[in-house]
Amino acid sequence: IISIIVFITFYDKDIKNKFLNKIVTIISLTSLDIYLLSFLVDKLFYPYIKTFANTPKKVALLLIPTIIIVFSISFILAFIKKVLFDIIKKTKSQHKISKKTVKKP
Repeated sequence: IISIIVFITFYDKDIKNKFLNKIVTIISLTSLDIYLLSFLVDKLFYPYIKTFANTPKKVALLLIPTIIIVFSISFILAFIKKVLFDIIKKTKSQHKISKKTVKKP
């Protein structure tokens, strides 16, 4: 439900702030990767948090920081994956172009 609210909020909006616009664009381009990687980050991160969150009060205090940390790590990993895939794609396309331009005798 929260993702739907966020989607509706930003749907067809022109963000004037260039920095915020860039951030929203990068997040939207990597959202599927963030979603998929967050499962792995959850599996690695939550057992560590459970050792500290042994009371409801501690759980409540750690909830927001945990969500922010999991999202941030997932975002960083998704962004790295995107950059690496873009480099591979660019390298492959340049390699194909160079193969086409070299004529065989």
